[in-house]
Amino acid sequence: MDSAELLTSICCEHLFPFRIPKLYFADINRETTNYVLIVERIPFGRRGKVVKGKVTEKIERKPFEILPVCGKYQDYLLEDAPSIYYALFREMAHLAAWDHQGRYDAFLGPMTKYTEQEYLDQVIRVRKPQKQKKMEVLKGGCQSMIEKGIDFALHVASQIFTASGRDRAKLEKMKKEIVEIAPYFDDIRSYMNNSSDWTAAMHMNLQADNAWFWHDEMGDLDVGVFDWCGFGRAPFVMNFMGCLSGAEADMLDAHEEGLMKMFCDEYERYGGPHLEPSEMLLKYHLQWPSFAMDACQWVERDIYVQCPREEWSTVKSMLDDKFVDRWNVRCRGTTLVNAFEFWHRRNFSKIFNDWISGPGKEYRSVYSA
Repeated sequence: MDSAELLTSICCEHLFPFRIPKLYFADINRETTNYVLIVERIPFGRRGKVVKGKVTEKIERKPFEILPVCGKYQDYLLEDAPSIYYALFREMAHLAAWDHQGRYDAFLGPMTKYTEQEYLDQVIRVRKPQKQKKMEVLKGGCQSMIEKGIDFALHVASQIFTASGRDRAKLEKMKKEIVEIAPYFDDIRSYMNNSSDWTAAMHMNLQADNAWFWHDEMGDLDVGVFDWCGFGRAPFVMNFMGCLSGAEADMLDAHEEGLMKMFCDEYERYGGPHLEPSEMLLKYHLQWPSFAMDACQWVERDIYVQCPREEWSTVKSMLDDKFVDRWNVRCRGTTLVNAFEFWHRRNFSKIFNDWISGPGKEYRSVYSA
């Protein structure tokens, strides 16, 4: 993955539909994989005064002046979070569309094109039935993982969660719903990739901290992108989870449909195939059960490593230095807080059941004794 970041800067700077930092030097040690990457310095602007996690001072900026840097999972430092996410989705769409025009073939190789019917015939319908024991194992593993997140929200760090995100009844309902869906996570992943229309070159996790922003002379927001580790072709709706995992629930609640429509419109405008925003939103929603489960696993693997369980009684809020200044605590903790709050705003269980009994019926795994 390290070499991929270097090669992307070396080979693709002139190919992308947006700016990336100008490359000056890159090299890697083939034995240790230690590497050096020297690129232009981005002159981030000054941030206005921040009071209790909110930017309260508006700084007047000239056209093309770079906006202040935003740390990962610190959306509260963004002056206008929705506009940032719309700009990111616009450029992800442009990036993906140009791949369908053959723009990156010299770097990634020609794209393999296939229809959903071909995918069903060649991939889905040739699968063998799964053992019933596997279903039980998947459910058990899922339940164990989610219980760690629920315990964290109820008994360890309830002070950082919203009232809904630490509601025992709601969390138990969430656990039950996700456990029932868990045996079909692979089916959902297959659906993400069911046509080459839904696959293209994509940034692995284009969050606000992996880009820089400025307004042009017309006041329109523009974007430059960095951090190209893992660049390659992927079912791009899956990458949306990386982009939106730090988004606050209120922002998602208000704008997720608009973001999907923005992507579809710009994807087609830049040369990609036509996609329906409603299907894109469905694909995005179907990933939420596995995303919420995954967010729980990092409590023990990362959060407690940097902030032990017994120390959480001294953490006052998500603005506490013990939360903000510890990378994995902030990143993993914010993801979990946002996931537990947003889950209850959508009926993900119904979304899944409607899909698996309808358009997703052919993707459903068969479990037998």
